[in-house]
Amino acid sequence: MLKRFTTQQLIFLTIMGAVMFVVDWFIASPLTAATGISGIGGMVSTLFWATAVAFGALVVRKFGSFTLMHFIYGFLTIFAPITFLPSIFKVVLFTLMGLVTDLIVLAFKYSKVGYYTSLILGHIFFFVGAFLLYTLLGIPTTSQIEGAEYLIVVIPLVTLVACGFGVLFGYVLYNKFKSRGAIKQLQD
Repeated sequence: MLKRFTTQQLIFLTIMGAVMFVVDWFIASPLTAATGISGIGGMVSTLFWATAVAFGALVVRKFGSFTLMHFIYGFLTIFAPITFLPSIFKVVLFTLMGLVTDLIVLAFKYSKVGYYTSLILGHIFFFVGAFLLYTLLGIPTTSQIEGAEYLIVVIPLVTLVACGFGVLFGYVLYNKFKSRGAIKQLQD
């Protein structure tokens, strides 16, 4: 049976979802604008983003943790140029990404391998979903920009590697702070 969230856990996961947005907004957007390379900001911010997600989900090991953080993130990106998808599509895509991640972690019984696998497969789900939405909505993708064909492979690969390192850093943070009173209070 699935356990319910406490109010403290909901607040913590909401804050972690907001941290994901702040990291993305203040790292990815300026980096992309400064370099002019499509996707470079997302590749770099994924490292910090995955760290926040992994830390939040390790502290609150319950089904729905990833979904809630991704929903909050998707909701906050409504007015931001992140992913360049129309508003409701971002919320739905990120929420589904969180749900896929939750299901994979649950299937792996919240093991270390499950966290790595879930976040990487969740990102693959996101890339496929975003590409399909771009195609359906007629939004030009990186592969359609002249001279940027290689980015269709490079962006996902570098992002997935950054995601793996982000999960590792999330584990390091969690192991460093898990004995603190505030973290213990959030865990059942």
